[in-house]
Amino acid sequence: MTTSDAGAKRRFIEALFEELGRKIDFLPELQMSGKLDEAMMLCCVYLDGLGNWLSGAPGTARNFCLALMNHGGEEALTLVLPHLLVEQLPWKSAPGSMSETLKQRLLELPKHEALSQTDLLSIVGKDAPEDQLKWLESEIWRGTLANVAHSRIRSLNVHFLGSPGGISFSTTKYHGKNIPDIDFEMLMRALRRIVASARVASLDTNKFFGRL
Repeated sequence: MTTSDAGAKRRFIEALFEELGRKIDFLPELQMSGKLDEAMMLCCVYLDGLGNWLSGAPGTARNFCLALMNHGGEEALTLVLPHLLVEQLPWKSAPGSMSETLKQRLLELPKHEALSQTDLLSIVGKDAPEDQLKWLESEIWRGTLANVAHSRIRSLNVHFLGSPGGISFSTTKYHGKNIPDIDFEMLMRALRRIVASARVASLDTNKFFGRL
């Protein structure tokens, strides 16, 4: 790529993120005009798109969740609900004879207490073979609050014409404190941070989303 080509590509990258920024700035206006469903749906669509571009593998819930967890800057969305993880893990793909032991360890954890991913892996992965621990680590996103946002907000908006507009965790604690609601404001904050992260990666590498 020539210097001229590189400069042109950088301008395209900057223009893309400027336009995306304008689209995102419109979402609070939608919310304030009484169109929360529409604002939330578009917020989730942008999260979907960013997750797919950042991962390079389009069309999965995992991309949506990893974008929120890795770039969204909201600690709550990275937390794991052990009993949800039991429900969501693809047990048939678990290596070795891990399933029953892991299930039991997860179910022994307090039902209404969220854990960080590090703490959960330390507790339930104790004495586990390396391949089993790596499998659990790769699938742990399924039990996160980010995945709750995907299933209870994103998917309901996209596939069922609307969502509750937010999710409360009135009985679930993290280190003895209430978990904040997942609402439009939280997802908007995360969306802006993800865009900022993607923009930096793009401009630093002169590749769209650091990939192309």
